[in-house]
Amino acid sequence: MRLLTLKAFLCLFVSGSVFAPAHGITIQADVFPMMEFPAVHRSQILTKGYDSADNSWSLDYSRGKYNGKSAIVFRRSKGKGISGKAELELFRTSRITLCVDGGKAELYLNGEKIAEREDVTVPDNQYPLLTGRYYGREMAFPGKVSGVKILKETIRPEKFTSAGNSTVLLNFRAPAKKIPLEPVRGKWFMDQLGYGESSDDPDVQALAVCDRKMPDNFVYTVRVITFDLLGKIILEFCRRNQDNCYRLVVGADNMKRFANLYKVQNGKVSLLAMKTSETVKIPVSGKKTAPLTLSIGRRNGMIHFWINSNEILNALDSTFQTGGIAFGLHERKAQIAELSVISYSGYCVQNQPVPLPEHEILLNTDSLRTVFYPDEKIRLTAEIINRSPNPVPGEKAEIEFNKNRKSQTFDAVPPAGSVKQHFELDCRDLIIGENTVRIRCGKHSAELKLTLVNRPVEEPYRFYNWTRSDLDRMKQFGFNGGSLNISPRDDIEYSRKTIASCCDQAMKNHLSLSLHIALLTAVPKGGSDMCIVRKDGTRSNILNARNEKTVKYLCDGVEKIAAMIKDYPAFHRVLLDSEIENYLEQGYSQADIVRAREELGFEPPMSETASVEIDNTAGRRISVPKKVKQAMPVVFPPDNRHYQFMKWFWERGAGDNLIRAKLADIIRKTCPGMIVYHDPYRNVPLSSRMAGMDVPGTWYYCHPDAGETFMAVETLLSACRTANQPEQFQIDPSLWLYSYQIGPAKTRWAGVQPANIYLTALHLSLAAKPYMIELYDLNFLLPETRPQPQFKEKQTLPMIQGFIQNFVRPLWSPMQHLDREQSKTALMLSFGSQIFSRSQWGGWGQAPANTILNLFWKAHIPTAVLTEEGVRNGELARYDRILLYRTSHLPQDVFDQIRKFAAKGGTVLAEPDSPWVKLIPSAVAFPIETEKITNSSFYQIRKKGGFTADIVYAEQQRIARALRKFRKQNSGFADSSSTELYIRTLQADHCKYVFLMNDKRTFGDYFGKKYRAVYDAGLPLTAEITIPAEGALYEFPAQKKHQLKNGRLTLGFKPVEGKVLIIYPDAVSAVKIGKIPVFTPKEPVKIEITVLNSKQQKLNGIQPVRAVLTKPDGGKTELFTSAVNGIASFTFIPAENEPAGPWKLEAEELASGTKTVQTWTR
Repeated sequence: MRLLTLKAFLCLFVSGSVFAPAHGITIQADVFPMMEFPAVHRSQILTKGYDSADNSWSLDYSRGKYNGKSAIVFRRSKGKGISGKAELELFRTSRITLCVDGGKAELYLNGEKIAEREDVTVPDNQYPLLTGRYYGREMAFPGKVSGVKILKETIRPEKFTSAGNSTVLLNFRAPAKKIPLEPVRGKWFMDQLGYGESSDDPDVQALAVCDRKMPDNFVYTVRVITFDLLGKIILEFCRRNQDNCYRLVVGADNMKRFANLYKVQNGKVSLLAMKTSETVKIPVSGKKTAPLTLSIGRRNGMIHFWINSNEILNALDSTFQTGGIAFGLHERKAQIAELSVISYSGYCVQNQPVPLPEHEILLNTDSLRTVFYPDEKIRLTAEIINRSPNPVPGEKAEIEFNKNRKSQTFDAVPPAGSVKQHFELDCRDLIIGENTVRIRCGKHSAELKLTLVNRPVEEPYRFYNWTRSDLDRMKQFGFNGGSLNISPRDDIEYSRKTIASCCDQAMKNHLSLSLHIALLTAVPKGGSDMCIVRKDGTRSNILNARNEKTVKYLCDGVEKIAAMIKDYPAFHRVLLDSEIENYLEQGYSQADIVRAREELGFEPPMSETASVEIDNTAGRRISVPKKVKQAMPVVFPPDNRHYQFMKWFWERGAGDNLIRAKLADIIRKTCPGMIVYHDPYRNVPLSSRMAGMDVPGTWYYCHPDAGETFMAVETLLSACRTANQPEQFQIDPSLWLYSYQIGPAKTRWAGVQPANIYLTALHLSLAAKPYMIELYDLNFLLPETRPQPQFKEKQTLPMIQGFIQNFVRPLWSPMQHLDREQSKTALMLSFGSQIFSRSQWGGWGQAPANTILNLFWKAHIPTAVLTEEGVRNGELARYDRILLYRTSHLPQDVFDQIRKFAAKGGTVLAEPDSPWVKLIPSAVAFPIETEKITNSSFYQIRKKGGFTADIVYAEQQRIARALRKFRKQNSGFADSSSTELYIRTLQADHCKYVFLMNDKRTFGDYFGKKYRAVYDAGLPLTAEITIPAEGALYEFPAQKKHQLKNGRLTLGFKPVEGKVLIIYPDAVSAVKIGKIPVFTPKEPVKIEITVLNSKQQKLNGIQPVRAVLTKPDGGKTELFTSAVNGIASFTFIPAENEPAGPWKLEAEELASGTKTVQTWTR
């Protein structure tokens, strides 16, 4: 029996080969590569389980970025593997065999041994065997894998003659050989990296051509080194001339990445195939060590396109059989490092192109949406397409949905043409859930699935992701909003598909979306004359916001975007031109100089402008000349020309804020209720920077600790006050970590900060009552994100998820009814000091001012930010104490008001060597040395000039304890004996919410012990808290009731634990649910929930309430809301098909944990 089995196996396994059988295992596969492999790659031949799964193994063909050598590799989890250097021949069948016997492994290619190793075993597992790919079609083998055999005995193969042949037609690699492309358009050059184009002109679609005629079966491959992420790479093939060819365009815009295949015939362009990053991963970047590899395969009318060995799209067309090739760039910085064209005899593909039918009927909504609310109307378009050379007569079509019918007659369809008809559906005729709409016309039919969901009754909370992400994943982790990017330069109709897809997904998940519109960076085709003219006569790549053509272009573009976005109800916010401040500079065209002269009323002084890295961008810095700074007195006239010029530049001269205000009006007119905002507000302390915005916003970097939260929050609140706007703001504790801050992490690595510090920043942000929290960016935290940073903190995502569930969701609604405590101390943030003493613009994250503010909050002295603008607006009257730390210069009018403030009994604190101690007689001199705190990055420590985290932390605590002498007794603010506890209070007439955050820390195992630039581990803390209030006190989320003793309470905190003490005038006695009304489908049902005190009266104050409705089929609807003076409500919109049986509503007051349940039968 064994001999028969072996004989049968030999016939199937390797015809004509001779083997020496032995006990063990043999794995064999035949591979036929169809295209050149990327410079760095891993292509799976066989896969049996994820790499990280127990007992998994795989066989792959890979090449590393260091040695540049390819190898066949057998790898397994938690065990030794084997690899052998080998180069697979393109378009030839090769045989790979792995033999394992008694722990010794031998690897063969075409019967020749290429490697052997001891102690290698093949683990047995139950995972399915995948051929030619990894999971999710990642790392697919670019060709065919066949003849796969796995035998539980060792059979060593003899020599195998590979089948197939190919001819190299072109093969060039820079700089060894000049790439044979001749320029047609653009400024092409050759250097060490390859063939590139330098015009950098949005008007030029640069193209270089090789007219050498290629056969009708070939693979055309280019390896590209890229220097940016946006723009297009163009490949042409079967090229007869510019009006007759196939053209492949791959690239990225603000919305998505894409690959489009066109046929250009007699100058007419038609789309053969397209893919976007919504459905397939489309890489667009390539490094010198790992270029972007683009390959086009052509045979018998079939066209296939691969990127980095992964097939992206295919098509079937035989219009052009042979011709030349071309390579082009549009708004893309890239160079060709290698180029090859190879003909071959075989063609093995995974996906066979499908020819398009001659006649077809299509049905879709005009907005391309498939999800709708019950109060909407849907406009549908049916299109009959005729691809044949003969006309199609007109026919009657019928549309069916939910037993309803509509009919319409189509006109005759001309040859190679189409006709359309439009229909309108009322969503009231559809059911909640999935609906099918069908259209029939003669022999042809089409259907469309439409989903109806209830419109959300209210937005429960605002915790968003700043960029686009998988919306289902966002919902899974507690985020309830995301954003997309677009610009006036983009093709609006082309963007609809992405917008519609995201809107559908958001509506299904009850998520809110934002649209980020890039403005001044979106230079249009032919728009170089709209860009800023620099002092030397050159032009920047940023639009001049004061240019009339720029204004018209942006207004027209945003008007079109607004007209489109109104069709997508999941969009509630528009972010205009984020971070543009980094690039702004004074224009020096004749029109700019004349305008400046007229608006200033004097000849504008010459400023200094230089290129500088700002927030890791190639920014521009505008500053006052050094000589002017040196000669400027500490108190200067407010009409000083340099001061007035810089103020004018940021308020009017740059014009970016003026155009944003104009565009905001256009958006609100088209989309009433849309929130329009801009960020960051941390470069210039002038509220007019946020002119026309509904909320100011900013991001900040919570490293090495969370203390910068206070500067971010208080500057935003200051902007609201000086602009006389509601105190609402957007805040983003950014996940970015810049190079060498806390360790040797690379530039802009996100998700690398210690998770406990990031959690502290989130607590402090929430305690300040933001309008929205928006994180940049959830994508960096997901386990599947590639590449993974070396130091990525694995606990950040679960900590954020827990924070949303335990604090954001339950507290967001009650917080909307609370006010922030009124600070009586303010830190002066002087615009004059910024322009006459600072060497460059930027935020306050590493600045001494940030440290000063953080220290006062550590001392439990709530401190606001006061600007020159605030002083002029009379804001001084709000405060008892002004801090003039790190204030070097003040305008005379601002100084005079501060001196009057001091004369009337106000306190002014300043450094002992400050000029203000001499100029203001009653000023109090108190030293606050910040050198040790501000010189504490890993880079500074490594250079021997910085201070380690233990020294910094001790210094913070020492100064904070010393500052406590300035805290007034009986001030009305919550207090603590510990400066390692952060405190912030929200309050209403009858209640207080005191937020507490344990910030006691030490060196941890993540970064601290090794690099010593951060305290990255939390410690337990016991602290006494003083609460200046009477009533019932509850600890949230623990739902514990505490008793104050002489207004004091001692609490224990776990490491990095946050608590909220909620104080009501009386204890919670009971929660009651009102009468359940009769359900009417699609009509809101409002159920009252009452929170009662010990006297069975409605409890005054604001109480967090959770309500859960459970249906007979087990489905649940959860709502977090708030009871205002004891009254809350639960609103539910029933569908037509709600189940009969027992229903249950549970209501809980969340501070005390008091619950009630009501059941009924429907």
